[in-house]
Amino acid sequence: MLIIHFLASVLFAQNEIIAVSAGSSPKIDSLLFLLKKDISDTNKVIHLNILCKEYLSNGSYDIAFSYGSAALQLAEYLNFKKGIAIAYNGMGDIYYRQGNYPQALENQLTSHKISEEIGDKRTLAASYNGIGNIYCGQGNYAKALENHFASLKIKEEIGDKRGLASSYNGIGNCYNGQGNYARAIENHIASLKIKEELGDKKGMATSYNNIGVAYKDQGDFDKALSNDFASLSISEQIRDKMGIAHAYINIGETYLAKNNYSEAISYLQNSLQLFKESGVKEGVLEAYLNLSKANEKMGNYKNAHTHHILYSQYKDSVFNEISSKQLAEMQAKYEIERKDKENKSLVQENLLKQAEIEKRTLLLIILLGVLVFTVSISLLLYNRYKLKQRSLMAQELNYQQRLLSKAVIDAEEKERRRISHELHDGLGQLLSTAKLNISVLEEVLPPNEKHLQNALSLLDNAIDEVRTISHNMMPSVLIRLGLISALRELARKISDSNKVEVKVTANYDQRLNDINEIAIYRIIQESTNNILKYSEASCISIILNKSSADLFVEMKDNGRGFDTSEIEKSNGIGWKNIYARVSLLNGVVRIISEASKGTTINIHFLNLFASPEPILS
Repeated sequence: MLIIHFLASVLFAQNEIIAVSAGSSPKIDSLLFLLKKDISDTNKVIHLNILCKEYLSNGSYDIAFSYGSAALQLAEYLNFKKGIAIAYNGMGDIYYRQGNYPQALENQLTSHKISEEIGDKRTLAASYNGIGNIYCGQGNYAKALENHFASLKIKEEIGDKRGLASSYNGIGNCYNGQGNYARAIENHIASLKIKEELGDKKGMATSYNNIGVAYKDQGDFDKALSNDFASLSISEQIRDKMGIAHAYINIGETYLAKNNYSEAISYLQNSLQLFKESGVKEGVLEAYLNLSKANEKMGNYKNAHTHHILYSQYKDSVFNEISSKQLAEMQAKYEIERKDKENKSLVQENLLKQAEIEKRTLLLIILLGVLVFTVSISLLLYNRYKLKQRSLMAQELNYQQRLLSKAVIDAEEKERRRISHELHDGLGQLLSTAKLNISVLEEVLPPNEKHLQNALSLLDNAIDEVRTISHNMMPSVLIRLGLISALRELARKISDSNKVEVKVTANYDQRLNDINEIAIYRIIQESTNNILKYSEASCISIILNKSSADLFVEMKDNGRGFDTSEIEKSNGIGWKNIYARVSLLNGVVRIISEASKGTTINIHFLNLFASPEPILS
């Protein structure tokens, strides 16, 4: 007990000094005042846990970690189960914010187990929420939503309005990650309404930020900026430095996406300064990276290179700092456990033997500490080497897969050309010659002779069918007049059926090289075939938009829509061909679909017009 009280006292003295530089609040000041008067009981655990949460919300992760660790140690010593569960939940949230998902999940699962055993529903709901955030960060949206909805159910049962807002926020982030922006915005607005009812201005600023991110990802930059500036206004009113910094970086990223690079750089620089002042490493990294991108887009390659170097150096320093911190934590935990054992043995033995044991124990701790430190550093270096090798292997595998896909597609297009040529010049000519020879019989047979007319009609149908197949294999208009004309011809043929209306619009008439135009034509043709087969649409819109050296292709239909998660489970080759061709053209595919609301396919080809050389060559 004396050991824990002593360590906690030292910790509080250090953190009070840090807190002055990191910034404080009336709530934190009040808690620190109460903490000075607390004895080492459950009240102290409660106050330590609250301080951990408060500093976490301010972005002061190191200070939050110190209070969370102290709360956990004292709660375990007192066997205060609820305090232990809350402490693990807080530590899990810190690890999550730092991007250490394995450690975050381990802490949240421990909190979940303990809170479930003691029937603490509020902490159980918080652990579900924390687990959901982790899975969302890992991209496992199905598991993330499962945990968030479990948290939401408990919070509704116990009437935890603040917790409900947090759950809606987590659910909104998951839907945003899936590209389901309508559902994302719906949940973030639900979170915002609760925070407005509670008068939680800091929470309101966070919700506006989240809504802005969803609109930005959706491509509605005006609505994104409207919500980002709403967040900034509230954060400035309450003088929330972190809220202002997050609003600045969101505004900067939106202007970057909107191609307004000068405004983007201005806001990103403001966010960088605030994150540096507050010591929020993740924010500094994000600001450096986006400043590099914005300067590159403006053609300020020197500044872009400088910011990218700063990003890389800062990223490495953060990694090294986290590794050193983990080693220090391991060593501190071991020493505390050892000293606790020593304290128990001191009660049972005489003073002379205690002195001898203390000397031997101290030597053992030093030796073990050196050993643990050496082994840990060795493992760390080895793991870094393995990660680097895996990364290189993954890059090589990706390169080989691209080469293989390119070879398959090249072979496929060559075979299409050959078959098209043979059908048109070979079989087509033979059928035409056969028709000429049979036509001679009209002079010797009675007029309107039934069998002759049937034969001529069948030959006409065969010639038309060969011409159609040859055109589908390799449209001549694509080679002669280019991609836009070929797509309009494809749209005309489909529209002539009077079942589906297809419209093609483009904001450019510049020709690409044949190889790239054929590849893009195949992508759109395959996507159109999928829509015709499955969507039951009556209208299809194909829009090609050239922006600088990039090409944006958007395909919309008013069909029945589908669950986009089924694409990964599909055994068909249609989507696989589309993704493979897009990847070879340095493109990215995003599919947005909802039941009864149709489907939108967005494809972004990077630097397609930058070079006359074919990307696939």
